[in-house]
Amino acid sequence: MCSSDLALWQSWRQELAGRGRPIAWRNGLLLVAANGEEAERQRWLQGARCQQGIPLEWWPPERLDELAPSAPGPASGALLSPLDGQLDPRQAMEALHSDATASGLTSRGDTVAAVERARGSGGWRAVLASGLRLEAEWLVGCAGMGSAKILRSEEHTSELQSPC
Repeated sequence: MCSSDLALWQSWRQELAGRGRPIAWRNGLLLVAANGEEAERQRWLQGARCQQGIPLEWWPPERLDELAPSAPGPASGALLSPLDGQLDPRQAMEALHSDATASGLTSRGDTVAAVERARGSGGWRAVLASGLRLEAEWLVGCAGMGSAKILRSEEHTSELQSPC
């Protein structure tokens, strides 16, 4: 995650909680290195992310020994992302969906075959596998790894908001 993703999730969680849709959150994310090679990669990642404004902390094995419960198995260190955290993805998606539905969202359980720019409106058109075409000012893509295939149809990648 990049720093703008973290800020966006924090903002969403606060807004949703204010509207009665709280999302449980556990601060911090600790990635344990099982061996020296993983520790080396984590140290490299720490430097790269710090240059991007994402603070990560390196924890040596001695610091892990202080944890209760203890780290699983022998560890060569760990990388802590104090701004990151853990949430229940199902609870988060339910909160986002119910809040958006209350604000007028229409959702469909159809497959998106392509994404196009809607002519004249400046918005978007989703072409569904069923042939139906839906237009909207905003389009939220939740296709994960499948997004690239959908977007390739019109080469929209430069138009999409990608904060990282």
